[in-house]
Amino acid sequence: MIDILKKAGAAGGLTGAFSGSRLSCTGPSIQSVSPVNGEAIGEVAGAGPGQVETVIAKAVEAFAAWRRTPAPKRGEVVRQIGHLNGFRRCVG
Repeated sequence: MIDILKKAGAAGGLTGAFSGSRLSCTGPSIQSVSPVNGEAIGEVAGAGPGQVETVIAKAVEAFAAWRRTPAPKRGEVVRQIGHLNGFRRCVG
């Protein structure tokens, strides 16, 4: 499993918070464990209080911008996201 994560560029240095760019999280680490064999799959650095505040502030800004976007444009974006999700299910 770790090899798959490495190939996807998702192994090591993962953080549990994102605010439009990668944050250096300082909270406690969270380990992901395979339900199949109990083997550790990876570890994610949790967000500390400062990072949580940053993420919330950025989310408020993004919501305000999204709200100003005309409904037809928002609908098109949501449709494209749905299409991507369907594509991901098809390719695994």
